Amino acid sequence: MRRESAVRHCSRLPIGLMNELAAQGLIGSIRSRFTDVLGPHVCFHTVPYSKNYHNVLGGLMWTVPKCSHMVLSKHTYPSCPDAEQVVILTLTGQNIVEKEMDFLQKVLSGDSAGQEGFELLALKWEPQLSQQQAQELSPFEIGEKEWQSSVQSLTSTPALVLGLRRVRAFVTLRRLLPQNYPGNLHVLMSPTPETAFRQTCLFFSEAELVPDHTSRPSLKFLPPHHIDTPGLRSQLLYSYMREGPESLLTLALFKPGAWSHRFGKILTVIKQNGYTLVGLRVLLLDSSMANALTHPPEQQDPTEELELTYLISGPSLALGLLRVNAVKRLLELMGPEDPVEARTIDQTLWRAQYGSDRLHNGIYGSPSYRKAVEDIKLVFPEGVCCNETSVMRHEQISCMHSDPEASLDREQLHTLRTADKDKFSSG
Repeated sequence: MRRESAVRHCSRLPIGLMNELAAQGLIGSIRSRFTDVLGPHVCFHTVPYSKNYHNVLGGLMWTVPKCSHMVLSKHTYPSCPDAEQVVILTLTGQNIVEKEMDFLQKVLSGDSAGQEGFELLALKWEPQLSQQQAQELSPFEIGEKEWQSSVQSLTSTPALVLGLRRVRAFVTLRRLLPQNYPGNLHVLMSPTPETAFRQTCLFFSEAELVPDHTSRPSLKFLPPHHIDTPGLRSQLLYSYMREGPESLLTLALFKPGAWSHRFGKILTVIKQNGYTLVGLRVLLLDSSMANALTHPPEQQDPTEELELTYLISGPSLALGLLRVNAVKRLLELMGPEDPVEARTIDQTLWRAQYGSDRLHNGIYGSPSYRKAVEDIKLVFPEGVCCNETSVMRHEQISCMHSDPEASLDREQLHTLRTADKDKFSSG
């Protein structure tokens, strides 16, 4: 930062920044990460400018990667709205800090209606956009009358470029943009996953994309962030954007009395919502298995005995399900634990259809990624029927291309038929 008598004024800057954080209601979330007294020195550190400090921080902070390595034709850039998506937001024009900070605050922190904010992966200040950068950021296509003027306008102003991530990123950010978008080009976004990847490569090296796991509310539904774990596919953001999210497993347990007359409908609904059925068992739960599924040790529920009695009262249908963002999506489809509440929200929610009250709510779904792994191993100890993924390999979940018992029965039947045929021929 630069201003007259900067060194003298910078001693008061952290205090002003802390006051602004307090005014925005952000102190509480910061304080929860520290055990010591939260003062300005904990969050901010100011030093006089020097070339040495500048070089330590990366030198020219507006430098961008060379783009010669971007080969787009080899990739399809799959992107699922139900999974986390990366999007690029660019603010342009003079006095960006004064004009666009309210909008940026809404993007990062969410709105008053409870809309979750975006995770900030990276940001970069560009004093002036190059011709190539302006052409990439322009919301108009070559040949449209606004194309040339938009490129000229973008190359004449500074820009603040942000890499953002969240579930349903493109739909959510588009909803936050001004109604006259693209308007005066002061606020721009990458409209598609492929465009987002190109713009990410244009402005940021992969080392400059720094995840903030505290800003990821869906993290409990995803595998842990293993960068260097052998056997698990790297979660580096470039590869994530090129290859798409990996499918995950979860367990759906339809409780006694809730499924026997709706079996066909259940399988149809499973398929309609993008799930692949990789495991199916009809089983009589014993107390030990029922307790392990629905009552983790850290949870104490006064209705536990009643629920256990209900769960062991008849056959249950256990389904091993596979899809992108499987755990979170299943919980969304089921709805609240109380079927009465679910019916007031949406009659199509599964608990609204299959449940009658909070005790007999029809269906159990794994509440987190870690619990989903435990549930699948518990209910399907022999494994699931699908191709192995790196996540399954890491979690040591066995995969089979066919059911071993069914395959054995089929092999025995084929042997008997062959023997009978040979006997008939010889007779």
